[in-house]
Amino acid sequence: MIVDISAEDRKFGQAVLHTMNPETIDRGYEELQELEDYGYPEAAVVLGQYFRNSDVIKARKHFEFAAEYEIGEAFWGLAQTIPHSSILSMDSQRDLRWFRCVRTAAEKACTEAQVELARSYRQLGYNAPAAYWYQMAKLYGHEDAGFQLDILSDLWQSGGCPADPVELPESFTELQRDCGMLVLRLTTRTRDYDTVYQLTQNALKEDAMAELSLAAIYEGNGNMENAGKVYRIAASHEEPYAMKRCGDLHMAGTGLPPDGDLAVKMYVDAASAGERTAMYELGRCADAFEQDREKMAFWFARAHVRGHRMATEEMRKLIYS
Repeated sequence: MIVDISAEDRKFGQAVLHTMNPETIDRGYEELQELEDYGYPEAAVVLGQYFRNSDVIKARKHFEFAAEYEIGEAFWGLAQTIPHSSILSMDSQRDLRWFRCVRTAAEKACTEAQVELARSYRQLGYNAPAAYWYQMAKLYGHEDAGFQLDILSDLWQSGGCPADPVELPESFTELQRDCGMLVLRLTTRTRDYDTVYQLTQNALKEDAMAELSLAAIYEGNGNMENAGKVYRIAASHEEPYAMKRCGDLHMAGTGLPPDGDLAVKMYVDAASAGERTAMYELGRCADAFEQDREKMAFWFARAHVRGHRMATEEMRKLIYS
């Protein structure tokens, strides 16, 4: 269960710890700047977050560097440096730039961006894309996403939500729209077997969200064997949350064969794709199996940077341990 990390990774974990400690905060930011200069993108994300409220130009520079490495939080940070209209206009270049940054962050497993993208689609009158991204954020563990999806579904069922326009929003596929409509139906009709069948058909077309939704339905019904099979299919399509769930199931020996080494591998794959809970689980593995403080700091720091609250608490414990 040993996962090697580089010297730079170790430095990153310690640098983030320093930024969280009032006594060493300046030292932490100096270390992060050195790491960014070395080419470490997550250090740039932390620096961007630090400067976001005080120096937008500096923040944008750090986020742009990290975005070159396809980090979702970097695109989310960039979006927060772009002023946009309270009522979005896709004819406004500034609004469109903001929207594209949020969408890219959402596609790269940033849950805050997924919820914001859902809100934006809802504001623009597109219910299916809104449902799609609320469901994705819900599956990824966002606390408010399920509540917002329930509200949207209730409005849709009562006729309070108009039908989606015929034209699809930019970069949103017909298959994804279908999945969004199926999610709206499932949210208020959990025993709608016709909808489950249609989700299955979408999953067979390799739509990741349909696969995740179907696996969650099996899991909710206690059918862990089928849940494991579907999560494994989604993981083979490199879906980050599915890889993380496969790691969970292998670790617990439920739904998939017990295999600690394979579980850790799945966590690493998910973490590499930006899945923050997988990063948190790797920190726990470092604690349970290796008692390696620097590895714990690294994995918890990566999850903390992406807004994982329990990882933040673990980082605070490390500061005073």
